[in-house]
Amino acid sequence: MKIDILKIFRTGLRIILFYSIMCVILFTYIIILTVNDTPVEVNAGKIGDLELYTEDFDPKIGYWGGVEFSFEIPEHESIDKWIEYYTTTGKSGLLQTLERGLIYRDFIRARIEEKNLPKELLFIPFIESSYRNTAVSRSGAAGLWQFMESTSKGYGFEINSWIDERRDFWKCTDAALDKLEYNYEYFGDWFLALAAYNYGKRGLSNVIERTGINDYFELLDKGYLPEETQRYVPKFLAIMQISIRPAKYGVDISSVDNSMSWDRVKVNGMVDLKIVSYLSGIPFNWLEIGNAELNQSHTPPYMDEYWIKIPEMYSTRLREVINDNKFDLAKIGEHIIGEGDTIYSLSNQYQVNAHLIQRVNPGIDIHSLNVGDVLQVPIINVADNSINVTIINKNS
Repeated sequence: MKIDILKIFRTGLRIILFYSIMCVILFTYIIILTVNDTPVEVNAGKIGDLELYTEDFDPKIGYWGGVEFSFEIPEHESIDKWIEYYTTTGKSGLLQTLERGLIYRDFIRARIEEKNLPKELLFIPFIESSYRNTAVSRSGAAGLWQFMESTSKGYGFEINSWIDERRDFWKCTDAALDKLEYNYEYFGDWFLALAAYNYGKRGLSNVIERTGINDYFELLDKGYLPEETQRYVPKFLAIMQISIRPAKYGVDISSVDNSMSWDRVKVNGMVDLKIVSYLSGIPFNWLEIGNAELNQSHTPPYMDEYWIKIPEMYSTRLREVINDNKFDLAKIGEHIIGEGDTIYSLSNQYQVNAHLIQRVNPGIDIHSLNVGDVLQVPIINVADNSINVTIINKNS
């Protein structure tokens, strides 16, 4: 039998080469596992706006979408206590509140980025109102960011029987971020700025002046802060860490998704949101949520223009209705002038501002009414059988 020495030699080389490669791979893998037994975080680029990172646990993108914090977080037992609570007993409440906040998350995030402020401020409404825009505290603070009536007027909010702009999420978000930015510029520290948002700038300033301490956690440890303010910052820091790094704390927020974007559309004169909903097909509940500052279903009759807030997916539809001059966007009734009728008596009868009646009847001298004249009257909140309430077709 003839033996092919060359063939045996080649086969042996292949076997040796194969096992050599496997040994190198195995050795490299062992080095990777053992070279460092401490958690390491590495930024590994981006996909769109989402930062990619690796950790010693399963990486998941958090509520914001990144893993870096804007300021150093101290180790403190008060923070640990709230982390323990929100990862155990309070976990379901945490997830429910984060889900509720999806309505406003992208809007608030965009305003924070526009003002170049710490992204973590997104979680202040979590503590203030649980992301409920209609929330009212026992002390009377209202809205997503919980403004008191006494302080809100300094930010130009209107509060009357028609409207409470503390519930205007667009305006109050801008005002709250301005307030937080001012606090930071005044105190030079974000933890003190947050404490002042809760306690008040004057109250915190008095404590700092009296004690000579300008460190939040030192003031906390020595008991110089009110009980609510003692909880405020640690609770905020706990929620912030869990929400931004959920996997680290064993919290799955993958179900908390599908945030929305908002738009504003300007309308002229009084507009009834129920009629807007009817004509446009936009669900009325979204008009209610977006314009929760309105005490009734229509915009204030004394305002010549108003910005209606609407989910961006409906903004084109709303603009089409507004630009279509075929219909009035408010309930308009007709009143036949009788003996003794004046513009002021009609104003009292139908609880409508006299100026508004004049505005919807531009061709009539309201100071010289004639019996039998027909006036158009905006219908706001009075049910009266003497008025023919219609949505008037302007082309009829």
